[in-house]
Amino acid sequence: MAAILLLSNSYFSSLLLLISLFFVADSTTDLSTDAMALLAFKSRLVGDSSSSLNWSSGNNTNTTTLVCSWIGVSCHSHYRRVVDLDLSGMGLLGNLPPEIGNLTFLVSLNMSGNHFQGNLPQELSRLQRLKLLDLNNNDLRGEIPPWIGFLNELQILCLSNNKLNGSLPYSIGNASKLEKLALDHNEMEGAIPSSIFNLSNLVSLNLGSNKFAGNLASHFCSGIPKIRFLVLQKNGLEGEIPSNISACTQLQSIRLSINKLSGSIPPDMGSTFSQLKEIRLALNRLVGELPKSLGEWKTLEFFTIYKNNITGNISIRTLKFNQPRYTYFFKQWINRYVRLFFR
Repeated sequence: MAAILLLSNSYFSSLLLLISLFFVADSTTDLSTDAMALLAFKSRLVGDSSSSLNWSSGNNTNTTTLVCSWIGVSCHSHYRRVVDLDLSGMGLLGNLPPEIGNLTFLVSLNMSGNHFQGNLPQELSRLQRLKLLDLNNNDLRGEIPPWIGFLNELQILCLSNNKLNGSLPYSIGNASKLEKLALDHNEMEGAIPSSIFNLSNLVSLNLGSNKFAGNLASHFCSGIPKIRFLVLQKNGLEGEIPSNISACTQLQSIRLSINKLSGSIPPDMGSTFSQLKEIRLALNRLVGELPKSLGEWKTLEFFTIYKNNITGNISIRTLKFNQPRYTYFFKQWINRYVRLFFR
């Protein structure tokens, strides 16, 4: 089901600005524009952090000719435009420059593992061909802007390990091609927008180690049938684990530890997941008995459920753990909170 866009005034403004920026920039740029944008980017770096970049202006002709051989820069073989900018782990310091928005043929932008500060500049919304945006492990602040959901080609969005705050915009649900969304280890808060659970191509969702609160959407897995990695641990989520989690049949990892989840574990959880390797439910407020279907997990490697109010019997005779140390971990913790029967 396609995500429903809530057309508030802010969304109208973002959309209109996005359209105008895109058409103006895309119709007037060439490789020389890309070169100028990159040089402007370098000039805004703080201190000597730019010394690792071999970008230099020279004369205009040489600059345009050499730009595709600059460190971290890749160009399209036919269009001769910058399509890939990879400056990951180079120790660069400064704010993200708005000139990046002039690289309108950019498909991949990776500046993870640096010291970039400030907010995400509005000009990034011009990058309508962008498929990968990776800004992990920086010092970015402020809120994730609504225009992020209007990057229609975006497949991978990684903003983990920053200092982003505020709520996640509902418009994120419009990025229908998104396959990986990683926003863990920030300071984000509020409810997780239900529009996320309409991203039908989503394979990996990591919102762990934030301050998200509220209940999980009741339809949860219905709109994300391809999900394999679901990480929502270390938040303030409440309510029950949605009963339709069994619709996420391709799940390999579920991490819901350290929240305020209550209610019981869905009874058919174990019988549904043929690929599940990891499930973490520790440090919640879960009650009731362990489902008998737990014994049907053939691929399980890691399972935690301590610090809940779970009771019941479980046989692990049919469980086939791939790692002996995980078996030990399982036995040690389960022995403290439930009775084990070995048959």
